[in-house]
Amino acid sequence: METITLDFKNYEQISLCCCDEISEPIKKKWLQNHMQDGVVYRRSAEDASFMEYMPGEDAWCPVEAPQVMFIHFFHVDQNAKAAKTLMRECIADCRIKGRKGLAAMVSESPRPLLPEAELLHSFGFQSCDQWGKYQLYYLPLEEDAEPPHFMINTENVSSRKGVTVYYSDQCPSISSRIETILSWVRHCGEPYEIIKVDIPREKEDLDRDDIIRPKEMPHPYTMYAVFLDGRFLTDDINQNLETIFKGKDIL
Repeated sequence: METITLDFKNYEQISLCCCDEISEPIKKKWLQNHMQDGVVYRRSAEDASFMEYMPGEDAWCPVEAPQVMFIHFFHVDQNAKAAKTLMRECIADCRIKGRKGLAAMVSESPRPLLPEAELLHSFGFQSCDQWGKYQLYYLPLEEDAEPPHFMINTENVSSRKGVTVYYSDQCPSISSRIETILSWVRHCGEPYEIIKVDIPREKEDLDRDDIIRPKEMPHPYTMYAVFLDGRFLTDDINQNLETIFKGKDIL
């Protein structure tokens, strides 16, 4: 099975999997901005299967994962052969780049494009750490490989008052819906903060309060998370915030 790897030369011509006309340009800009950090986006040439991964030191997840390659997304469309090819090529890339292992995060509740535990098990991954409903899975490639672990810093949100929304442009399923969510938050009558998960590149962005680095997130899911007075409410983009705030659907 043939695969296509996005790079600086072809990213404008290659269509992305699981994107619509709103989210695709946002996701392509995100990929372009973070290719310099080692992010790899590889898709099947035959269906919508794809994988996104990058070195664990810069992974968009609050984990300690030195010398590990971290899978952000692993989506299998219809072809099991595509999954095997994408994983085989990822492992080969790990060895070329001197990575000692491969890791990924899964959720007990379905989250867009995250790998499924059963799929990772089929490739030999084993659970190595857990935080709430999220688990880290790990595939060592060398005998002395150290498994990754979560490093969640809840101090970043515990003292905040009102509604705090963290979001990023990494996941196309979220970027196509986030403006509706943010519009409601701005008019909900509660004090609010909207914080974008990103890597500040410009000097003037380094001390901004409305940007947080992925590694500093107070929650494992860096794509979207909502807190009220420092208490976690939801990380489900499809959940109605108005219902939650009325007390009918507190998590």
